[in-house]
Parts: sequence; structure tokens; C-alpha cells
Amino acid sequence: QTHVTQLIKKLEDEGVHFNFNEETQKVETAGDGYKVTTESGLTIETDYVLDATGRNPNVEGIGLEQIGIEYSKKGISVDDHLRTNVSNIYASGDVLDKAIPKLTPTATF
Repeated sequence: QTHVTQLIKKLEDEGVHFNFNEETQKVETAGDGYKVTTESGLTIETDYVLDATGRNPNVEGIGLEQIGIEYSKKGISVDDHLRTNVSNIYASGDVLDKAIPKLTPTATF
């Protein structure tokens, strides 16, 4: 069980309800709280809204394909030493297509 799974279970045990993989269409004020509507038609009235969207690497249109660097919508492909498929070019941080956490301290890796 991962730390994330443990945290979700703990929060659910305390009454928190999660809706994963929902695209938020709009958030409106509703009385003292909020009304959230998703693209699938789900409507939730709540006191608080937490939107955890993640990060998308900015790799489109910066010329990576012109110099032959492999990348996808997940980021730039690197080896265990942060080297791209072009041997003298390295990548680090949020732009990586790697399983390590995409947090600012990752750059120290």
C-alpha cells in the first residue's frame, strides 16, 4: 500500500469523499459554499474545493524534435543519469518523463 493510498483511506475514514478523474467544468458560489459541476454532469455542493491537477511538462514547440530529443506528453525521456537520447544533453525537474516525484527538490537528484 502506497503512502497516497494510506492517506486517501485515512481521509475517507474521516468522512472525506473523493471524485477522481473528473474534469471540472465550473465552480460557482452557492450560499456559504460552492457548487462544482464536472463535464460528466456530476454536481457537488460543498464548503471547500481542492483541485489537484498535477503538472504538465512544457515540451511542445521548443525545438526538441529538430535536435532529435525523444519526448512525449509525459515529458522528456532520460536514463538513470538524467541524460536524454542525445548523449551531451541532460534534463532535470518537472520536465522529465520519469517515475520519480515531479517536485522542485527533484532537481537535486
